[in-house]
Amino acid sequence: MSDFTTHGVSVFTAVPRSQRRERKWAWPVVLSPLLFQIKTSISAQDVKYFLKGQDIHLMPSISERPIRIFWQHNENDVVYFTGTADYVSSSYKNRITLDRVSAELTIKNATYEDSGVYHLEMNINSEQDTFLCTIEVIDKVSKPNISCEMSDTKQATLVCSTESKHPHLLKFKWSSAGKEQTGPKLTITVRNEDDDQVYRCDVSNPLTNEKASFTAKDCFLGKRSDAHLIFMFVCIFILCAKSVMKTNPSKINYSLFPPAQD
Repeated sequence: MSDFTTHGVSVFTAVPRSQRRERKWAWPVVLSPLLFQIKTSISAQDVKYFLKGQDIHLMPSISERPIRIFWQHNENDVVYFTGTADYVSSSYKNRITLDRVSAELTIKNATYEDSGVYHLEMNINSEQDTFLCTIEVIDKVSKPNISCEMSDTKQATLVCSTESKHPHLLKFKWSSAGKEQTGPKLTITVRNEDDDQVYRCDVSNPLTNEKASFTAKDCFLGKRSDAHLIFMFVCIFILCAKSVMKTNPSKINYSLFPPAQD
């Protein structure tokens, strides 16, 4: 027996599946394989995307008001309208709204777990209609990061990356000087350390997009930083050595210094 709540009150005497079959509510056993095939086909071809935290609106196309409504998510009960009252699954308590006229299902504050296949059964004029919809809850595209990998003094590879729970949905596009290229990597030619050519990376998923820019001369920033560190280390070493020589010259090991050549 399913656990439903109606108007915020837990009800444990909800209509069992066996009785719903007698009332032609649950999927008939002989049609289950067929419905599964249809569901699989639709989920592969028609996916609706929603952003995490936003509301999900599932509205079937119907011409008349249904007598009864039954929504399921991944074959788990969501809400059942008997014609007079709504019976809501306890796991969806205070999260859904059912429009009894249009059969529209609204799910508040979408989570990744809300992704999957939604199945609707309705009784309209003594006939049973079904509605199938596959949705995927995704995150917004975060600000991309661009790094440079130098292969030699003239060739470099720009790598555009961003964090996402759905990397398979990300699309990358590079643009510069009117030219475009798809993919997260771009091979460029760097003229010199003053090369001011700008490259832009656009990252998108089905609902949102972000972009970042990179200047070719920034490929040398890493090398400049290394050179500056070495220079600073040498300067500090020389200053320390001079300080020791002035304060206590007797402790200097002169064997470390080669004799002067005549």
